[in-house]
Amino acid sequence: MFGPNNQLFKQLVELQGSTTVLSSVGEQALQAAIKDHPDLIIVDVMGSQEFEFGKILKGDVRTREIPLIGVSAHDEHLVMAASYDEFVAKPLGVLNFGLLNFLKLLDRLLLPT
Repeated sequence: MFGPNNQLFKQLVELQGSTTVLSSVGEQALQAAIKDHPDLIIVDVMGSQEFEFGKILKGDVRTREIPLIGVSAHDEHLVMAASYDEFVAKPLGVLNFGLLNFLKLLDRLLLPT
């Protein structure tokens, strides 16, 4: 089952008018990214599997151009070193402006220019 962060990401992206699919990282998620070529991918970076997933996506010619957002409580430099394009710090609470920054990032990546 997906946690509250994933549900929040889904709702925020859908508010921008985009469709969403929730998936665990791994081979199934990689194949879905290749097949569906989404407008962006958001990963709740919690452990080694998510760090590796960023490297796999950016190392594959079929998925490397898809914007990849890492949302994490880990250090920003660690997440970015795992080939993520963007970093959003957790928690996403309004008091630390994480939620507002996340919304601005979605606007930048999803809304037409």
